[in-house]
Amino acid sequence: MECVLLDDIMQRPEDPQPGDIFIQESEMLRKVRTTIEKLGIDAAKEMILRSPSPKLWRILGEAAMEALKLDAAEEAFIHCKDYFTIQIIKKIKNYKDDEIKKAEIAAYFGRHEEAEELHRSIDRYIKYLRNSKIKILNFYIRLK
Repeated sequence: MECVLLDDIMQRPEDPQPGDIFIQESEMLRKVRTTIEKLGIDAAKEMILRSPSPKLWRILGEAAMEALKLDAAEEAFIHCKDYFTIQIIKKIKNYKDDEIKKAEIAAYFGRHEEAEELHRSIDRYIKYLRNSKIKILNFYIRLK
């Protein structure tokens, strides 16, 4: 919920401060966030099922994506009716490597530097494996 301190703004209308407008989370939202952190995705899902809300489902879906629980994330975004994110999750599910999944999720959340670094580390590892295979093949060729 966005809150506006109207008294403060009316006292100095020409000089509003950033603190005059702030976001106050509801009690249920705080409980869901705490449950996700302490008890996990499944416990939070049970809590949300008792009192559903698109915002709560979105928070659960985002936390599930971060934890790579993509089936739970997909279900949560279905409840939000967020078709775009459902398609992204389906695409991410097709990757076999968890590091690639993490990189795609980081990119989805706008953490592009993290996504780039993950992709670079994956590329370095693949190059290392290719070089190792070449060295092993060369070694066996020399033995013969």
